Amino acid sequence: GLQSCDNGETYAEQREKERDAISAFLNRDVVIRLSDGEELIHVGKINTISEGEFYAQDSTTNLERNEYVVFENTGVYMQIVRKGAGEKMKNGQQKRIICRYTEFNILRDSGAMYQYYGSKAVPAGWLVPLTYINIGRQINADEEIAKVRLIVPHSQGHSDASSNVYPCFYEITYQEMRN
Repeated sequence: GLQSCDNGETYAEQREKERDAISAFLNRDVVIRLSDGEELIHVGKINTISEGEFYAQDSTTNLERNEYVVFENTGVYMQIVRKGAGEKMKNGQQKRIICRYTEFNILRDSGAMYQYYGSKAVPAGWLVPLTYINIGRQINADEEIAKVRLIVPHSQGHSDASSNVYPCFYEITYQEMRN
């Protein structure tokens, strides 16, 4: 007789696991810690708002309520921590941008992007904020560069996240490079 065993998950099961992980991440008081236990980012319990609410609030998220807007077409969740110095990018405009980020794999509590990409490419989910933040440089002490927090599903993530179906949390700053 022949016996068959399938130890792998189907894509549908992986997507369901991802949705459950994102839901759990949104609904608990998340603290991301360094390997020595030191607190790196206190994410907190997340309150989601619709795109309609986001636009009604002048494309901002309320930090006191720990709001994240969910973009239905991509599944990306975004919190704008700081709009940033400078100006919004215009449609079709190109800028060289420095991004500094912390990555957290919501399923595995680890990061993988730099291992796969170095500094050459970014996930599609990282481009979502560019419509809503200012890209510039800090010129005065009272100016700050743009800073966002994102929850990026596998479909908008880097190649490892896409192929292994896992979502990531990011805290990212965006700054225009010097000419």
